[in-house]
Amino acid sequence: MKVLFLLAISLCLSPSAALSTELTFSAVDSGRNQKVAARVLNHIYQKIGYSIVIQYAPAKRAEFLAMTGRTDGEIMRIWDYGVNKTELIRVPTPYYALKTMVFTRTDRNILISSIADLKNFHLAKIRGIKHTDAITKDIEGVYEFESTTQMMKFLLSGRADAALTSLNDGLLTLKKMNISNIKPNSRPLVIRYLYHYIHKKNAHLVPIIDQTFKDMQTSGELQRLFKEKGRELDHEALLSQ
Repeated sequence: MKVLFLLAISLCLSPSAALSTELTFSAVDSGRNQKVAARVLNHIYQKIGYSIVIQYAPAKRAEFLAMTGRTDGEIMRIWDYGVNKTELIRVPTPYYALKTMVFTRTDRNILISSIADLKNFHLAKIRGIKHTDAITKDIEGVYEFESTTQMMKFLLSGRADAALTSLNDGLLTLKKMNISNIKPNSRPLVIRYLYHYIHKKNAHLVPIIDQTFKDMQTSGELQRLFKEKGRELDHEALLSQ
């Protein structure tokens, strides 16, 4: 009821919002988590009477599209992403958590248990991804790639000591590539909460989406939805090989 009340108020305050029920959001095209989140958000926006279109792009391009208002915001980014971005509003409640993992070859005796350890190794990461940018910004010898597949191939060749990405993204990519001699560490290097960002032109939606996140977390629906959409995506990805 609270969500419907907020929606009614927003439509009264913003007549133009009532005329447009389709929104477009940017999403980073290289990660599994973004694709799962896109499906989850589609379900969430349907709850309040909106449909959404996802525009996938490399991380920097996705940021540009959201910042300039060419899209209505971004699907999902870390908290730091919104610092000093006056054009974007961070929905206050995080709706997912990202586990940044270290992946290494099983035939290499490499131990990386903290962010401080990273400086001792040659690393591979995906270009423009904020959670791995943040922990490698002062490190030399970091190789950047456009996709997780490219990164894992590079690690497999032995030209990097370790690859950095989210747990689910890395595991799915390795499964699709049928690679068994690359494994993640047993523990995440860091866990970060993830937030939805809405362009300021749609500021009226922020409290509505925030309350929806809270209600779905309390009921357990949000957690179930992420698991369900994740299984769907993984199944489709394996079938498309």
